Amino acid sequence: MRMKKSILMRAITSLCLVIGLCVGLIPAGTASAADRNDFTGVRFWNPHLCILVHNGVWESWPIATAAAYFDSSGVVDIVVRKESQGGCGNYWPFQVLHVRQANLGNNTCGTHGGTGTPYPSTDHPWNPYYEYVYGYPSGVGGHATPSMTLNSGWSACYNSNIRLANTASQSIGNALGLSRLYEAKSTPTVMLDSDYNNARTPWATAYDRNNLYALYYRL
Repeated sequence: MRMKKSILMRAITSLCLVIGLCVGLIPAGTASAADRNDFTGVRFWNPHLCILVHNGVWESWPIATAAAYFDSSGVVDIVVRKESQGGCGNYWPFQVLHVRQANLGNNTCGTHGGTGTPYPSTDHPWNPYYEYVYGYPSGVGGHATPSMTLNSGWSACYNSNIRLANTASQSIGNALGLSRLYEAKSTPTVMLDSDYNNARTPWATAYDRNNLYALYYRL
Protein backbone atom coordinates (compact mmCIF):
# COMPACT_ATOMS: atom_id res chain seq x y z
CA MET A 1 0.00 0.00 0.00
CA ARG A 2 2.83 2.41 0.91
CA MET A 3 4.59 1.69 -2.40
CA LYS A 4 1.39 2.24 -4.35
CA LYS A 5 0.82 5.56 -2.57
CA SER A 6 4.39 6.71 -3.28
CA ILE A 7 4.05 5.84 -6.96
CA LEU A 8 0.71 7.66 -7.11
CA MET A 9 2.17 10.73 -5.35
CA ARG A 10 5.08 10.88 -7.78
CA ALA A 11 2.70 10.63 -10.71
CA ILE A 12 0.42 13.36 -9.33
CA THR A 13 3.39 15.60 -8.57
CA SER A 14 4.77 15.15 -12.08
CA LEU A 15 1.39 16.00 -13.58
CA CYS A 16 1.08 19.05 -11.33
CA LEU A 17 4.48 20.30 -12.39
CA VAL A 18 3.54 19.89 -16.04
CA ILE A 19 0.29 21.83 -15.78
CA GLY A 20 1.62 24.26 -13.16
CA LEU A 21 -1.04 23.81 -10.51
CA CYS A 22 0.70 22.35 -7.48
CA VAL A 23 2.92 25.22 -6.42
CA GLY A 24 5.19 24.09 -3.60
CA LEU A 25 4.36 20.38 -3.82
CA ILE A 26 7.85 19.33 -4.83
CA PRO A 27 9.27 16.24 -3.10
CA ALA A 28 12.03 17.14 -0.66
CA GLY A 29 15.62 16.05 -0.50
CA THR A 30 17.73 16.04 2.63
CA ALA A 31 18.24 19.13 4.74
CA SER A 32 21.68 20.66 5.02
CA ALA A 33 23.77 20.37 8.16
CA ALA A 34 23.26 24.08 8.77
CA ASP A 35 19.53 23.46 9.22
CA ARG A 36 19.76 20.60 11.69
CA ASN A 37 18.58 22.67 14.66
CA ASP A 38 15.27 23.23 12.87
CA PHE A 39 14.20 19.60 13.05
CA THR A 40 15.14 18.44 16.53
CA GLY A 41 11.70 18.50 18.12
CA VAL A 42 9.73 15.51 19.39
CA ARG A 43 8.72 13.41 16.39
CA PHE A 44 6.50 10.40 15.79
CA TRP A 45 8.09 6.99 16.22
CA ASN A 46 6.81 5.84 12.84
CA PRO A 47 6.22 7.91 9.67
CA HIS A 48 2.75 6.37 9.19
CA LEU A 49 0.41 8.49 11.32
CA CYS A 50 -3.17 9.68 11.56
CA ILE A 51 -4.48 13.15 12.34
CA LEU A 52 -7.80 12.93 14.19
CA VAL A 53 -9.94 16.09 13.99
CA HIS A 54 -12.25 16.10 16.98
CA ASN A 55 -15.84 17.29 17.01
CA GLY A 56 -16.12 21.03 17.53
CA VAL A 57 -13.14 21.99 15.40
CA TRP A 58 -14.19 24.52 12.78
CA GLU A 59 -14.65 23.14 9.29
CA SER A 60 -12.79 26.21 8.02
CA TRP A 61 -9.48 25.04 9.53
CA PRO A 62 -7.75 23.51 6.45
CA ILE A 63 -6.27 20.55 8.31
CA ALA A 64 -6.30 18.08 5.41
CA THR A 65 -4.76 20.54 2.94
CA ALA A 66 -2.08 21.64 5.41
CA ALA A 67 -1.21 18.00 6.11
CA ALA A 68 -0.99 17.25 2.38
CA TYR A 69 1.85 19.75 1.93
CA PHE A 70 3.88 17.90 4.57
CA ASP A 71 2.78 14.52 3.22
CA SER A 72 4.14 15.48 -0.21
CA SER A 73 7.67 15.19 1.21
CA GLY A 74 7.32 11.50 0.35
CA VAL A 75 8.71 10.44 3.72
CA VAL A 76 5.62 10.58 5.93
CA ASP A 77 2.25 8.96 5.31
CA ILE A 78 -0.44 11.15 6.88
CA VAL A 79 -4.12 10.22 7.00
CA VAL A 80 -6.63 12.83 8.21
CA ARG A 81 -9.83 11.55 9.80
CA LYS A 82 -12.78 13.02 11.71
CA GLU A 83 -14.53 11.55 14.71
CA SER A 84 -17.64 11.23 12.56
CA GLN A 85 -15.64 9.03 10.18
CA GLY A 86 -14.84 6.54 12.90
CA GLY A 87 -11.53 7.94 14.09
CA CYS A 88 -8.10 6.52 13.33
CA GLY A 89 -8.84 2.81 13.44
CA ASN A 90 -5.92 0.58 14.39
CA TYR A 91 -3.19 3.21 14.66
CA TRP A 92 -1.16 3.04 17.84
CA PRO A 93 -2.32 5.76 20.28
CA PHE A 94 1.04 7.54 20.05
CA GLN A 95 0.74 7.57 16.23
CA VAL A 96 -2.46 9.63 16.36
CA LEU A 97 -2.31 13.43 16.47
CA HIS A 98 -5.46 14.76 18.14
CA VAL A 99 -6.66 18.16 16.89
CA ARG A 100 -8.92 20.29 19.08
CA GLN A 101 -9.70 23.98 19.43
CA ALA A 102 -10.23 26.27 22.42
CA ASN A 103 -10.06 29.90 23.46
CA LEU A 104 -6.38 30.26 24.36
CA GLY A 105 -6.39 34.03 24.75
CA ASN A 106 -4.22 36.48 22.84
CA ASN A 107 -0.78 34.98 23.26
CA THR A 108 -0.56 31.98 20.94
CA CYS A 109 -2.24 30.49 17.88
CA GLY A 110 -1.74 26.91 18.99
CA THR A 111 -0.44 24.68 21.77
CA HIS A 112 0.81 21.11 21.84
CA GLY A 113 0.70 18.17 24.22
CA GLY A 114 2.48 14.83 24.34
CA THR A 115 5.55 13.82 26.32
CA GLY A 116 8.60 12.68 24.42
CA THR A 117 10.32 9.40 25.21
CA PRO A 118 14.15 9.40 24.99
CA TYR A 119 15.23 7.82 21.72
CA PRO A 120 18.93 6.77 21.76
CA SER A 121 20.89 7.79 18.67
CA THR A 122 22.04 4.17 18.30
CA ASP A 123 18.42 3.35 17.36
CA HIS A 124 18.39 5.90 14.52
CA PRO A 125 21.95 6.15 13.17
CA TRP A 126 20.69 7.71 9.93
CA ASN A 127 19.94 10.90 11.88
CA PRO A 128 21.62 11.34 15.30
CA TYR A 129 20.32 14.86 15.90
CA TYR A 130 16.85 14.26 17.34
CA GLU A 131 16.43 12.69 20.75
CA TYR A 132 12.74 12.12 21.49
CA VAL A 133 9.71 10.35 20.03
CA TYR A 134 6.12 10.18 21.25
CA GLY A 135 6.26 6.48 22.09
CA TYR A 136 7.29 2.91 21.29
CA PRO A 137 5.11 -0.08 20.37
CA SER A 138 7.03 -2.12 22.94
CA GLY A 139 5.49 -0.04 25.71
CA VAL A 140 8.80 1.42 26.88
CA GLY A 141 8.67 4.99 28.11
CA GLY A 142 5.83 7.49 28.22
CA HIS A 143 2.90 7.29 25.83
CA ALA A 144 1.32 10.69 26.36
CA THR A 145 -1.05 11.23 23.44
CA PRO A 146 0.23 13.76 20.88
CA SER A 147 -2.20 16.65 20.48
CA MET A 148 -2.52 20.18 19.16
CA THR A 149 -5.07 22.82 20.13
CA LEU A 150 -5.91 25.66 17.74
CA ASN A 151 -6.86 29.05 19.18
CA SER A 152 -10.44 30.07 18.46
CA GLY A 153 -10.22 33.08 20.75
CA TRP A 154 -7.75 35.33 18.91
CA SER A 155 -8.83 36.58 15.49
CA ALA A 156 -5.22 37.29 14.47
CA CYS A 157 -4.81 33.53 14.07
CA TYR A 158 -7.54 33.24 11.43
CA ASN A 159 -8.52 36.71 10.16
CA SER A 160 -7.69 35.78 6.54
CA ASN A 161 -7.47 32.58 4.55
CA ILE A 162 -3.67 32.84 4.57
CA ARG A 163 -3.49 33.31 8.34
CA LEU A 164 -5.93 30.44 8.84
CA ALA A 165 -3.77 28.16 6.68
CA ASN A 166 -0.56 29.30 8.33
CA THR A 167 -1.87 28.57 11.82
CA ALA A 168 -2.97 25.07 10.83
CA SER A 169 0.24 24.37 8.89
CA GLN A 170 2.63 25.62 11.57
CA SER A 171 0.79 23.68 14.28
CA ILE A 172 0.98 20.44 12.29
CA GLY A 173 4.65 21.04 11.49
CA ASN A 174 5.44 21.61 15.15
CA ALA A 175 3.61 18.41 16.11
CA LEU A 176 5.60 16.47 13.48
CA GLY A 177 8.86 17.60 15.05
CA LEU A 178 9.74 20.87 13.31
CA SER A 179 10.73 23.68 15.63
CA ARG A 180 9.07 27.08 15.54
CA LEU A 181 11.64 29.53 14.25
CA TYR A 182 12.28 32.99 15.68
CA GLU A 183 14.97 34.21 13.28
CA ALA A 184 14.46 35.06 9.64
CA LYS A 185 15.53 32.51 7.04
CA SER A 186 16.82 33.20 3.55
CA THR A 187 14.14 30.87 2.20
CA PRO A 188 10.37 30.84 2.88
CA THR A 189 9.19 28.64 5.73
CA VAL A 190 5.82 28.20 7.39
CA MET A 191 7.58 27.63 10.74
CA LEU A 192 8.82 31.23 11.11
CA ASP A 193 6.93 32.77 14.02
CA SER A 194 6.53 36.33 12.78
CA ASP A 195 3.81 38.54 11.38
CA TYR A 196 5.69 38.75 8.09
CA ASN A 197 5.60 34.98 7.68
CA ASN A 198 2.06 34.59 8.92
CA ALA A 199 0.84 37.10 6.36
CA ARG A 200 2.55 35.46 3.39
CA THR A 201 3.31 31.75 3.92
CA PRO A 202 0.16 29.62 4.16
CA TRP A 203 1.53 26.11 3.51
CA ALA A 204 4.64 24.07 4.22
CA THR A 205 7.42 25.00 1.80
CA ALA A 206 10.27 23.01 0.24
CA TYR A 207 12.45 24.11 3.17
CA ASP A 208 9.94 22.68 5.66
CA ARG A 209 9.62 19.43 3.73
CA ASN A 210 13.41 19.12 3.53
CA ASN A 211 13.63 19.35 7.30
CA LEU A 212 10.79 16.87 7.68
CA TYR A 213 12.62 14.54 5.33
CA ALA A 214 15.70 14.76 7.55
CA LEU A 215 13.58 13.86 10.58
CA TYR A 216 11.94 10.74 9.17
CA TYR A 217 14.13 9.39 6.38
CA ARG A 218 15.69 5.99 7.03
CA LEU A 219 18.59 4.63 5.00
